[in-house]
Amino acid sequence: MRFQSNSSKGRSLIEILAVLAICAVLTLASLAGLRTLFLKHQSNELIEDVKTAGFIVVDELWDRLSFDNTLSLENQFIAATSFPFTPFKESETTFAVLVSDIPYSLCTAVQKRKPDWLEEIIINTEQNSCQETPNTLAFYFNTELNSTLTALNEVCREDADCGECGKCLNRSCSFENGEVKTGNSCVPCDSSSVSIRDATKASCQQCTNRFYDGTEETGGTCSLCSLSGIAYHTNLSECQRCPNRYLGPSNNTVNGEPNGFCYTCQGTSIGTGCIWNCPTGQFGAHLQCHDCTSTENNANSPSTIASCRQCPNRFYDGASSYIWKLLFVFPIGHNFFDTTIGLLKMPAKSF
Repeated sequence: MRFQSNSSKGRSLIEILAVLAICAVLTLASLAGLRTLFLKHQSNELIEDVKTAGFIVVDELWDRLSFDNTLSLENQFIAATSFPFTPFKESETTFAVLVSDIPYSLCTAVQKRKPDWLEEIIINTEQNSCQETPNTLAFYFNTELNSTLTALNEVCREDADCGECGKCLNRSCSFENGEVKTGNSCVPCDSSSVSIRDATKASCQQCTNRFYDGTEETGGTCSLCSLSGIAYHTNLSECQRCPNRYLGPSNNTVNGEPNGFCYTCQGTSIGTGCIWNCPTGQFGAHLQCHDCTSTENNANSPSTIASCRQCPNRFYDGASSYIWKLLFVFPIGHNFFDTTIGLLKMPAKSF
């Protein structure tokens, strides 16, 4: 009897492993491709939701937005995604839609794209980078819903927009403790120097505790609000940056705005006058409180009716008497002037 042998051969282990490896690579490549497509789809949905949210803010919610509060957009529109949407107003012409709880993978996918109708996308504020933890993305719009920045004077795009002392962080100019540009250096707002000379107006306005004294944009003095005394060339808006100062009567204007002496109040100021907190028996003049019986010349500098009424032996005669006193009190004498002006004002009501 003759036996026939089977001529077919089986696969070796190496061949089987190679086939499995190829299958694994193809599977991983397919999964990676599917993951990329899924992330692209997710980012498209998110961008479309942000666009819809921006239109809703401009068309329906703009008047309800304030600089201090944010609004939830929950139930305001049908979103394809499930992330929280919150708008806030950045300036009179710009706003942002915040989207929170975004995972790292989607964050990086969105980071790579910026539609033409967006101003900017900022991730996790100053960090501006995706983190492994849930991320918050700020999508910035302007009210015209295009990518052209319409409020360069209110927000910044780069460090150059903030002058030589500032940096543009999160679309806002940031200064280290606040800095004033003077000459070739930058001085902190909280410097012990009461007056920073040769300063620029723009940098001085970054300080909440100082005001600019000067008629030009550069070369003026950036002075502390607490500086006791008079600033001589300050416009109304600069003087009112300090709660304890007011602009005295002036017929001088610079660029259409009143400009003149910026007086200090011992109390606080309101409008162009002072609210005095002088004790009983004293009245306030622009630099300090004085006893009602004071005979000092500077005690008769500009005051207020309410402050003058605290003295039964004095009357309020307006700003005009201050001008006359500048002309006559010093050369003639305080007592002579007060006696004369008192006789002239006998019909006036005494306080």
